[in-house]
Amino acid sequence: MQSDSHRDTALGENSAQLASLDFCSIYTETSEFVERAARRLGVADNDVEDVAQDVFVHIHRQLPSFEGRCALKTWVFGFVVSAVRNYRRKKRRRSDRDTLFELSWQATQSAPMCDPYELAACAQAESILKRVAREIGEDKAAVLVLSDFEERTMHEISTLLGVNVNTLYSRRRTVRLEFDEALARLLADKISK
Repeated sequence: MQSDSHRDTALGENSAQLASLDFCSIYTETSEFVERAARRLGVADNDVEDVAQDVFVHIHRQLPSFEGRCALKTWVFGFVVSAVRNYRRKKRRRSDRDTLFELSWQATQSAPMCDPYELAACAQAESILKRVAREIGEDKAAVLVLSDFEERTMHEISTLLGVNVNTLYSRRRTVRLEFDEALARLLADKISK
């Protein structure tokens, strides 16, 4: 266990690093991470920049309250989860027709020189994965994205989500099974139609 003086020294060093952090350096260091995490949490490609902007607006407002008790990216990911939650609330108001149009437009914009069959397959795969993520739930999807895609440690995820590490290991195991089952159901539905 750390002594109080050792912990205070570490906090003092951390405070010096925090003092050198400014919004521009945080943006530069984390912008790609924010966009990647938003995509992996189900934000459509053409909405990623808007969600990222929301994230950085909140970071700018909350920067003075950042105490360095967790890694910077862990702190930033909390804002990403919140912005994605707000994005999903707004998105639910749209009709399925709008969503299909958006996915097809997105596929044609992302790779205009690709084979149309590849574009259709990619759009269909993306649609299925987003539906699976919605089916398993936002909190579970966040654990899966952080652990499996962003390769964060369980201790970082625990700090971010405020959940016991052992509970997270259990949730990750459960969510992987739920993800596989939901994916199998959706694929079976697609095949039967």
